Amino acid sequence: MKTKHLSAWALLQFLYESVQMAFFLAVGVFWLTGLLHLRDRYWQAVLVGMGALFVVAVVDAGLRYWCFTYQITATGLTIHEGIIFREVHHLPYRQIQAVQRQQRWFMRPLHLEQVTIATAERVDDEDGIKLPLVTQTVGDYLAQQHAIAVTMKDRPDEAVEAAAVDTKVEPVAATSATSPAIEVAWHDLNLYALSSIGIIPIVIALIWLVGEGSRWLNGHTWDMVSGLVAHFEPWEWGLLLVSVVILGLVASYLNVIQKYYHFTLAVTPANLTVTHGFFDRNQANIRRTKIQAVKFKQTVLRQWLHLMTVQVLSASQVGASDDDDQLLLLPVVPQNQALAVLQPVIDWLPTKLPPLTNLTGRAKFALIRNNVIAWFGVLAVLSGGLAWWRPVFLKWVLMSWPLWLVLACLQGWYAGHQMGAATLNADLLVLQTGTWFRRQVWLVPRAKVQAVGVHQSIWMARTNLAHLNVSLRSGNGEELVEVRYLPAVTAQQIQAWYLAH
Repeated sequence: MKTKHLSAWALLQFLYESVQMAFFLAVGVFWLTGLLHLRDRYWQAVLVGMGALFVVAVVDAGLRYWCFTYQITATGLTIHEGIIFREVHHLPYRQIQAVQRQQRWFMRPLHLEQVTIATAERVDDEDGIKLPLVTQTVGDYLAQQHAIAVTMKDRPDEAVEAAAVDTKVEPVAATSATSPAIEVAWHDLNLYALSSIGIIPIVIALIWLVGEGSRWLNGHTWDMVSGLVAHFEPWEWGLLLVSVVILGLVASYLNVIQKYYHFTLAVTPANLTVTHGFFDRNQANIRRTKIQAVKFKQTVLRQWLHLMTVQVLSASQVGASDDDDQLLLLPVVPQNQALAVLQPVIDWLPTKLPPLTNLTGRAKFALIRNNVIAWFGVLAVLSGGLAWWRPVFLKWVLMSWPLWLVLACLQGWYAGHQMGAATLNADLLVLQTGTWFRRQVWLVPRAKVQAVGVHQSIWMARTNLAHLNVSLRSGNGEELVEVRYLPAVTAQQIQAWYLAH
């Protein structure tokens, strides 16, 4: 295949990114010249400079588009990019660790998508190389070649080349999975969405808007609004509060539903592929051999609803932008069905979890004590700052101290009742942690454990307690799982179990 440019629509994307950066720079220039009292004296130069920023942004977008080319060959993908400092990325299909595909809602009518290719190479502090806007047939072809390369990884390069001599990019039929695809049930997804805590950011945003309203509205308008609110009856305040809560719940519910709309997990002998999204359709896959651990997550509310979220820790970038090294395998699954659903997908998972060694009463007290001390310190610093900066709020913060300290005790009590660890025969380690009213259960094959550490302070030695630290590979970095205040004998037994095999 000859060298090609991105879709012409990519020029608009580059233009948007460049103009956005120019806008923020122009705002910075406008603010700085005002701060230095230069804006009024040299306003013409300021306007010319700000205009020049936008001209440079347009030129930059055009050059970035023109200099970005790619070529698909029999053995891999080659990408050329960069204006001043040219970069060439050659990605053999056998070295590709994962292929992510994202299609925003406005790309669908144009049959375009963004393709991110994860490799072991670190590129600009990221693990992925992107084709910003290409046709769906390109993504189909790369995904197919990646799947072929994975299944043929033990064959010599000549065999792989012979199997991929035709590099013409054409629509590719979906390959059939060896196992039926797993779809999230609507009932479970509805419960998951309703139990989302997304209401909190909305309430904070509303409080911020009220504060900003006093600044932006003119005096007469703000006085009229504040006077109207001041005369609210108790039932009207109650109605307003209920309306805010309902608004937050509805917004959070709809956001979760559209994010995980038609969530599907497809299984092949070599890969696991997840597809989801209503407005933005996302697809990501992971080599089954790259799975480092399986993590089950539950908030305290979802524990009551007996629902779990399942993620897999990967040795490559496969997930969302905020959690790239962990692929969301299932956003929600009934707790009593989780292992039964996943055991055919990940064959080293057990059918039943072993009993865990939990914390002693002294260890639980230590967690409660640590949380109370930490919260006490935060509240003391906050109160001291308010006493100097906003004394009018100090009384309310001091009155809320008992509430926050009770919350600290509950948080420590919850963590103490969730911590635990156990081994299952010679091959599997089970770790359970609890922080911020969220439980996490890790299932880790012994072969994927990078290191096991046991840490014990002088005071912990007296009570025969220890912290167990398990190091796992996460992308190009490390994920450290810590089970605190385990019985020292249990921590040492797990370390010996790891070293003995």
